[in-house]
Amino acid sequence: MEGLADSWRGAVHAIDFDPRWVKAALRAGGEADAYTAHLIDQTLTLLAAERPSLLFTTARLLLELAMRLPRPLHSYGIRAVCTGGTSCTAAEAAFLRQEHLRGVQWIDTYGNTLVGHALQADVTDDGAAERRAAGAGHSYHLPPPFAVLKVVDPGDPWREVAVGERGRVRATTLLEDLFLPNLLERDSAVRTGPHPWFPWDGVAAVRPFQEDGEASAEAVEGVY
Repeated sequence: MEGLADSWRGAVHAIDFDPRWVKAALRAGGEADAYTAHLIDQTLTLLAAERPSLLFTTARLLLELAMRLPRPLHSYGIRAVCTGGTSCTAAEAAFLRQEHLRGVQWIDTYGNTLVGHALQADVTDDGAAERRAAGAGHSYHLPPPFAVLKVVDPGDPWREVAVGERGRVRATTLLEDLFLPNLLERDSAVRTGPHPWFPWDGVAAVRPFQEDGEASAEAVEGVY
């Protein structure tokens, strides 16, 4: 983000938070509301004082922020929002777009430090029926050649699932100084086919992966 700001001759106003602390509190039976409110209070102060053009956050914190904003996000000078980290359901995404992000470009991504960011691709007419059948909204496509995502059978991680089926995400990182083959991620996703914007497979409806014995337990994502 600092490099991007430098290229625009702008400045970065960062708010630090520790998602590990929040997840630990939730697992212990505590609540994350107070910590989330602490983060949102800082964000509101910066929005009012600095009027930034770009907001980079997680989907969970964007939802919390939208519920507390007294005015639409664009009235603070925000022109675009980029989110990553926590998953966002199709219903939550529709709510944000319709109620809080009018006039703001929203760029949702999926990824991590090892594979980078898979870019959002909106649903097209060709793929609408397939996505609805799988309970998926927009898809994410990772630009090659630096990393590759596959959706595989949890019981047989060497077998890719068919397009439209859910499986576990398997990633391979292909950097000049780092080669990590076939890393099983902590996420499950629906495999999607090529998109007009990205002519290779993608993933959709991303959510935390749970083993068969954990099916009844609720996954903890916290604020990230």
